[in-house]
Amino acid sequence: MPKRLLFVAIFLLLSLLAGCKRGPLKHAEMMYVSVTQANLRDRVSAVYNKVATVQAGEAVEVLEKQKRFIHVKTSSGKDGWIEERYQIGRASCRERV
Repeated sequence: MPKRLLFVAIFLLLSLLAGCKRGPLKHAEMMYVSVTQANLRDRVSAVYNKVATVQAGEAVEVLEKQKRFIHVKTSSGKDGWIEERYQIGRASCRERV
């Protein structure tokens, strides 16, 4: 009996772990542009193409972070890289108001 209970407990634990990080549910992290205007880059590089321009206070969805850059998507669907120093989180926005 104790072996069977142990087996069931291990099975349930493995079943729960197998379900972690699955499915389409993903909470988007939103950040806001903190400078008057900033360019979105097509890549993280000293030489880049300008994809779009974002304005102060504009909300962007964070897709990825790399070094000192953040890959973001705008409300209009444009995506590109922006320097992390040009972004602030929601809590910081409230503190500045």
